[in-house]
Amino acid sequence: MTEGQAAEAYKLLAEGKKLLIVGDAVNAASRLQDATERLEMLFGAGTKECGEAYLYYGKALLQEARIEIGVFGGSVPGVKEQDDVEGSENENDDEGDGENGNNEEAEGETDTKETRDETEAEEKEDDVKTQDDGETGDATHTSSCDDHQTDETNVDQAGSSKMDENIESNNQIDGERLELAWEVLEAARVIFSSQSGQEDKLNEAEAHLRLAEVGQETGQYEQAVGDIQQCLAIQTSVLEPDDRQLAETYYLLAVGLGQANRFDDGVREFEQASRVLNMRIENITQRLQTANQSTASENAKEIEKERDELTELEAILPEIQERIDDFKESKRAIKEITAEALGLSGGLTGSSSATSESHQQSETGASTTGSVSNSKQVNDISHLVKRKRKAPAEDTEVKRARNED
Repeated sequence: MTEGQAAEAYKLLAEGKKLLIVGDAVNAASRLQDATERLEMLFGAGTKECGEAYLYYGKALLQEARIEIGVFGGSVPGVKEQDDVEGSENENDDEGDGENGNNEEAEGETDTKETRDETEAEEKEDDVKTQDDGETGDATHTSSCDDHQTDETNVDQAGSSKMDENIESNNQIDGERLELAWEVLEAARVIFSSQSGQEDKLNEAEAHLRLAEVGQETGQYEQAVGDIQQCLAIQTSVLEPDDRQLAETYYLLAVGLGQANRFDDGVREFEQASRVLNMRIENITQRLQTANQSTASENAKEIEKERDELTELEAILPEIQERIDDFKESKRAIKEITAEALGLSGGLTGSSSATSESHQQSETGASTTGSVSNSKQVNDISHLVKRKRKAPAEDTEVKRARNED
């Protein structure tokens, strides 16, 4: 190892960090990759000299993946232009067909005039021939339209297939990039966790935070929440209680909890962020009051800086309150949706139960009716009572005749 090689590696590291700060994630990742490889060759993979390079290389990869995910989309280049060109060609073909049709009509009229004195047989032959030609032309035109529609369908299918291939390829690249980001960030976390310095601890906390962001990008929200909580635990042990980094981490933790549908926990973390910012506002206000009482002007720039920060912090607090309200509204909406789903399920169950009960009641009613009918049959003795038999009509007439005699 030479000092020149180490200096070149650290130079690449510094360039990569600057590019990352200005938002050039692609070139930053390239520089940081070179720096990482050189440092590994000089000191060995996984050594503490590689920790910072791992951390910033992982951040650059994460940022690069986010950019790719954000900007990808739209139609496949060239497909629309190809459709337009084909449409123009088809219009020209249609115009050509129209001109040919007009020429055929003119020729038909000329032929009619010339053959006006011919025999009826020849006219019939011409009519038959003209009819056959018309049918052939219609068939040709129909075939041409079918071919045109087939060409359009093929172009659409080709464009759709190419777009699907691009999306699949892009997703695969982003997945590989995020996986690599996780690996380097995890390596950085392991390196810094073995160190005891305050700067190393803060780097370890940041590694946890970036790992959480990778988890959020890949939908692993609970794992992301765990990484942010570990980051917060480290920062709490190192930073001042009113440090803005703590407020930022509380805020990010709340957002992560919201992604995991843990809205109550998220509201508490938002409130913690507000608590830290209010504490910082109070401390800055006290320092400004002390500075106003002093006549010294050597700290004028520092005082102006704190005044600007105070204005900024006072503007952030209402935004946090809006997020709290959003979380409460989201929780209420999810409750309503869940209640509706349970109500629908309960309604179906209730309907089934009601149907079953109705069926049971029907059976019970039928059984009761049968029992009542049986009881009535047992208790009703009217069929045992002798009733007078109605005399037949013949008997009545005989009796009347006898009486008259």
